[in-house]
Amino acid sequence: MPNGRLLLILTTLVLALACVFSVARPLRFSNEQHQREQLVKERLIDIRRAQEQFLALHGRYAAQWHELIDSGFLKRGAQQIPYSDGEEFELSLSVTADASQRPLMQCAALYQQYLKGLDSTDIATATEQAVSQGQYPGLKIGDLTSDNGNSGNWE
Repeated sequence: MPNGRLLLILTTLVLALACVFSVARPLRFSNEQHQREQLVKERLIDIRRAQEQFLALHGRYAAQWHELIDSGFLKRGAQQIPYSDGEEFELSLSVTADASQRPLMQCAALYQQYLKGLDSTDIATATEQAVSQGQYPGLKIGDLTSDNGNSGNWE
């Protein structure tokens, strides 16, 4: 086999592999993002349930994690964001702007927290896309500006 033909075959193989890897990388990120988000959503649903139980009992949402844990409404460790190396969900409270002054709660995790360890360019792209669309760059339940029934931003 002449050297030119061998070089052409090797070049073709290298280019084919490059094409496969260029398609596979975003698919791997998307699959891993989906898996991680499932666990984060489960935790947020548990936190929502705990906060609603706390509200029913005390007439307010818990401002600190230990209130939910000590009351038995939330398991210890459930306040930690999966895959974040122990970071905790951001827990924020407010009240409605109208005369009723109903309590509001928001609990959130950013992409950069639960996608930690994945490709930083892909995380930045997902964050920029969410922000440009006026969406929260991650997952959250509740809202600090309006009573949305503590819905998740994925629901």
